[in-house]
Amino acid sequence: MGLIKKLDGVKATMLISSVDGAPINSILPGGINESRYAAMTIAMFSMMERVCIETNKGKFKFCYIEGEDGKLLLISLNKGLILSISFDSTINNERVFTTYIKIIDLISDSLSDLI
Repeated sequence: MGLIKKLDGVKATMLISSVDGAPINSILPGGINESRYAAMTIAMFSMMERVCIETNKGKFKFCYIEGEDGKLLLISLNKGLILSISFDSTINNERVFTTYIKIIDLISDSLSDLI
């Protein structure tokens, strides 16, 4: 998790169980409630997973959300894990999609070994 947090523009990261929504590991800035962040993440994950099923898109892989002040990436990892990464607004979309997703793919097995 520390490696992900060191990437440019990353403000927060959390590894969550997709089975029960429990936070497994997180690096969050002050003022963010871990339980609440995990609950919102599992709610978004569940909705996206259902959308993929209902629209015949196959297994949910990731969801990208962009707001005025930053970006959020939710990634479904193996072994029933969800990775949530919050970026500040300085990171461009190309970097998220070309560099960061490749890095996360490379370390996803290591993240899964945390449980």
